[in-house]
Amino acid sequence: ALWADLIYCWFVGHHSYLASFFHKPLVVCIGGYDFANLPEYRYGNLTTWLGRRVARRVWKRADAIVAVATSLALEAEYVMGLKLVLYVPTGHDHDFWTPGNGDRPYDVVSVMTADTPARAKLKGLDALYVLAYAMPNIGFHVAGTSILAARTVPDIMTPLPWQPNNVTLHPWLSREDLRTLYQSSKVYLQLSRREGMPSSLCEAMLCGCVPVATAVGDTQHILADTGLVIFPGDIPWMVSKAKVAVREALRMSQDGAGKDARARIVKMFNLERRKLNLAAVLEDVVR
Repeated sequence: ALWADLIYCWFVGHHSYLASFFHKPLVVCIGGYDFANLPEYRYGNLTTWLGRRVARRVWKRADAIVAVATSLALEAEYVMGLKLVLYVPTGHDHDFWTPGNGDRPYDVVSVMTADTPARAKLKGLDALYVLAYAMPNIGFHVAGTSILAARTVPDIMTPLPWQPNNVTLHPWLSREDLRTLYQSSKVYLQLSRREGMPSSLCEAMLCGCVPVATAVGDTQHILADTGLVIFPGDIPWMVSKAKVAVREALRMSQDGAGKDARARIVKMFNLERRKLNLAAVLEDVVR
């Protein structure tokens, strides 16, 4: 950092707090946790005294704050005060995330980082379990969730056994294995209660999955008319809407709708666009 022209940090945390004390231009990219305050899910810097101190320091010191989602930019400006947050969405490698040429034997795939029961609920694993019980003839594949979180969530959140028989849990997967899982699935399902610009959703769409997602963060903007949106609510509400949406998405997959989902990401959220937009921000800061 001492020899750099500029310091760029992903996320507001202890690393960007430390970077704020260097006498260098500082750009911080926020992705969701940074200025959130969701104590019921133990999520967000603003849920703790130390996190609030870190967030205030970085907010005050940064020469530019970049958000990957418009929803996160608006949240930061509202919570932290008057300061312009720039919108630069993530870009995704459409040459790597491809539909493949094989069959799609799996019905539904969902990917989430859920290593605790609270995080699993935030990502909608409890609702997914209830949905799986309501759709016993549909197979669900869930990647990125720890076994401990998966076992504990239903005991706390629902009166159901810990895992439906039609749900298959996958451990942390390499990019290549994750791509294979996407390519083998007809529908990508996201029942999150909070998101910003979810990368897994974009990756799955690039791999030809028809998306079904809750209307949180920027998901509606990502999907546009290529998938189906569920407005979040309590579990019975979400499950009733998700049942209809998943059935329709499976039908859409048979009609080749996954091609439209891929084209949407290639056009709107490609790597080249992100590189150009981010480079413009950095050049303006060091100018």
